[in-house]
Amino acid sequence: IGTQASNTYLKLLLGGVKDMAGNSIQATALGTMVSNFTGDLVRPTLLSFNLNMDTALLILSFDESVNSTSLHVSTATVSSAVHNHTLTGSVLSSNGPVQQIRLDVSCMNLIKLQEICTRQLNGQDCTLSFGSDLVLDMSKNAVVPFGGLVSIYSPDLTSPTLTGYSVNMSSSIVSLTFDEPVNISSAVYQRMRAQISSTAASGAGGYYLTGGDSISITGTLTIQFVLTQLDQFAIKLFVPDLWKALSRSGTNRLI
Repeated sequence: IGTQASNTYLKLLLGGVKDMAGNSIQATALGTMVSNFTGDLVRPTLLSFNLNMDTALLILSFDESVNSTSLHVSTATVSSAVHNHTLTGSVLSSNGPVQQIRLDVSCMNLIKLQEICTRQLNGQDCTLSFGSDLVLDMSKNAVVPFGGLVSIYSPDLTSPTLTGYSVNMSSSIVSLTFDEPVNISSAVYQRMRAQISSTAASGAGGYYLTGGDSISITGTLTIQFVLTQLDQFAIKLFVPDLWKALSRSGTNRLI
């Protein structure tokens, strides 16, 4: 309604207006097309944006309704003082002034990998930028280009999950793969236990590592480290079947 003369009609109901003598206008049976129409020529403007790093939800708030089908997520970027990343995701909202976007898992992982929008700086390293091709309003006016800091920032509070691991028996290299980028410097090898089975009791059929030598960089989904000679010898000496079990799949664990 109201985007052009052909879809702009007015219908008055009984009591809609009165003359100076108090006589009410009679209801009209049909709506009347506008006789003089001036369309909306004002471009929409982003008022604020919120980013939740835990739920991967980006919320854009405009000063007027925009057409959600015209919203092109990949034309927007988030950046810190050092890095920037182009967004990918799905629009969850219908037409309106508030648009919700669910960012892809791969997109979120790369944002974290490049240390953009970090918990350490409480989002003060989180700038959103886009040009006029991001979205149109209901009258097809292009949005005003934007570049500014996040208004409401929610940090990532979800713990990473180990999704898989591998052990190279010849080189003693252990590879751990997680569902999001992790900080290799935070690895505490003494909190990792090699077990001969998933239900092995503490002290039986298992061995706590004493250390490790990192051979990967921070911020990747997979971290790699080399077992210490002490751990290699101890596993072979005290749990002779464990060394073989680590190369099997499905029945062994390194946690």
